[in-house]
This record gives sequence, structure tokens and C-alpha cells, in this order.
Amino acid sequence: MNEDIRNLLELQTIDLEIKRLETEAKEIQTGLEKKKKELAELVSLIDAHKEKIKNYEIKIHDIETELTSLNERLKKYQEQRNFIKKPRELFAIDKEMETTLKAIRANEAELKKINTEYVNFKTNSEQDESKMVIKNEEIEQMETALKERITNNAKSIDEMKKQRNIVSEKIGQENMDTYNFITEKQGIALSEVSNEACGQCYIALPPQLINEIKRGDRIIRCTSCARILYIK
Repeated sequence: MNEDIRNLLELQTIDLEIKRLETEAKEIQTGLEKKKKELAELVSLIDAHKEKIKNYEIKIHDIETELTSLNERLKKYQEQRNFIKKPRELFAIDKEMETTLKAIRANEAELKKINTEYVNFKTNSEQDESKMVIKNEEIEQMETALKERITNNAKSIDEMKKQRNIVSEKIGQENMDTYNFITEKQGIALSEVSNEACGQCYIALPPQLINEIKRGDRIIRCTSCARILYIK
């Protein structure tokens, strides 16, 4: 194998590992930002739930207060009725008692309905609060892992960049420029020949070209994808 090819392969391995480590940190950061966004949405939702729960409690209190007042009024009418003798007055107080009873039943039905809604809504809200606690713990764990990973990756990247400089110095400038150009454009600069075809774009290679690659006299590039070809 051509010596420059050997060094370029080592360089590509280093570059791909550096890229992997940098991508890994970005992916963790992206995942962390997504979790934080989800948490912020959940916090906002819980705040809205707290306001709604407060409104439920105010409404329940108002209905209970109204029911207390209505029951006291009904009791008062019942006491008054015991002392009324005139039919017209009896008719009038019975009418008032009937109206009050209807109001009591309506308020009791409304109270039952609202209490059911209140209990269900509060249960769901408590579940959301539990989710918020779990999500917050996940974020804290991710932040700790991210800081540790970034620190470790930075050390590894620094070491690999030093190794990259050493390897780069062994490669001719023209081949180095070619490698950098292809890497920038396509990500992978070198392609292994497999089954008499380019390992990256899969175009079939003529036997003469394959023989030239095997001889290793010069750098051979794929006529289709322009990558540097090599055979192990």
C-alpha cells in the first residue's frame, strides 16, 4: 500500500473519531435542551392547573356558602309555618319553601358535579407534578453526564489532534490538500475497493485501474465520486 495512503487512512480514522465525539456531545446537548423545553411546558401547564384548582375551590366554597344560606332560610320558613293559620299566608310560605328547595337541589347537583371534576382534575394535576419531578431529575442527571462527557471528549480530542498533526506531517502537501478538499465536500475521503467497485459510490472499476491501485505508485481517485481509492 502507498505510504501516503496508509497515513491518509490513519488520518481519516482520527478525523472520523473526532467528528464522532463532537457529534456525540451535540446530540446529548440537543437531548438536554429538548428535556428542558418539555419541563418548561410542564411547569407552565402545572401553573395553569393550580389556577384552575384555585377557581374550583372558590366555586365550591361559594356553592357551599349558598347552600348553608338556603338551608337556614328553609329552616326559618319551616319554623314560621308552624305559627301560620291563614290559608293565603300558608300558600305563600309553601311557595317560598318550594322555591328554596329547588334552589337547594340545583346547588347540590352543581356541587356534586363540580366536586367530581375537581377531584379528577386535581388527581391529573398531581400526576403531572410527579412527571415534573422525574423530568427534573432526568435533566440533572443529563447535565452531570454531559459535563463529564464534554470534559472527557475534550481531552480525547486534544490528544487526537496532536496525533493528527504528527500524521499530517508525513503526508505530501498535494495529497493532503486533496484529502482535505474531499473530506470537506463528502465527509469520507478514502474509499476501499470491494468486489472490484468503489466502496462508497459502488461504481464498478476497470481491471486496469484496480491494478494501478494495487501497485501503489500514485494516488488513484474514483472516476465517479472522486474519492481516493485503496486496497488493503
